[in-house]
Amino acid sequence: MDSHDPDKLVGSSSSVTLDHRAQTLTFEHSGSVATDKQKALSPLVVPLGTVAEVHATPGRSTNWFWVVLRGTDPWRKGVWCDPHGVVCGVNPTDFAERVRSAVARATPADAEPIPATPEPSRRSRFGKGMGRALVDGFFNTR
Repeated sequence: MDSHDPDKLVGSSSSVTLDHRAQTLTFEHSGSVATDKQKALSPLVVPLGTVAEVHATPGRSTNWFWVVLRGTDPWRKGVWCDPHGVVCGVNPTDFAERVRSAVARATPADAEPIPATPEPSRRSRFGKGMGRALVDGFFNTR
């Protein structure tokens, strides 16, 4: 979480902001670790009424926060590439509780599917895969 704003969770290349008034979560993805799909969708504004589940998984050095939308399957490729997820260096549990509370008070809405984007080139996938393997191997040693 941002030390000055309890409604913002900042990650290594992503952030998510909770807006109580607009009843939205806004995911912003940038930087070399974010995937092309995440960057193409950024900023991704999610109405709280479309959120079915809120997840937070604290770790030793890497922590995960993500949401699952109503009418969609959970993202199976990992939080690091989830358009509705953030990998961060702080425990996201308090932020997740704030989001759960806001979702419980939100007006229900229909989920909108994520638009399809073209797959990255083979060279791009290889380079990003190598980078992620290096980061995962470094940060996720338990």
